[in-house]
Amino acid sequence: MTRAVRMIGATIAAAACASPSTSEVVRMLRLQTDTTAYVPGAIVAIALLNVSDSHLACNLCAVLERQSTNGWAVVPPTTSTVPCNLVLHPLAPGERIVAHHTLPSGIAPGTYRYRFDLLQGPSGEQLPLGDRVSNAFDVLP
Repeated sequence: MTRAVRMIGATIAAAACASPSTSEVVRMLRLQTDTTAYVPGAIVAIALLNVSDSHLACNLCAVLERQSTNGWAVVPPTTSTVPCNLVLHPLAPGERIVAHHTLPSGIAPGTYRYRFDLLQGPSGEQLPLGDRVSNAFDVLP
């Protein structure tokens, strides 16, 4: 009985070491702005880089979000917001495409990011949120 318990314990320990950590997240897409600080009305260039081994599909429409004490809140579009075409661009492994978005001229200083809602994996599935948001950046007064 003791030998059986040791064998089960060793098997569980080996399995735990072999399985990936739940804190390790495998990204398929990396979104990076061209700088970390902007002024109101600036054009933000966001590079979308396919870091996976799969073909992805990307729509370059994005929602601006502002960091608050409760998380991220959508910044309502202004009357000067440019309409966006719902076109899916193919993105091969290692390929990069750049989206350009203009910050509203009356935007308040703070920390912001862009969220892309139509980014698809190889089977047409929506990519997880971590693959659909840019890095955070500051808007200065």
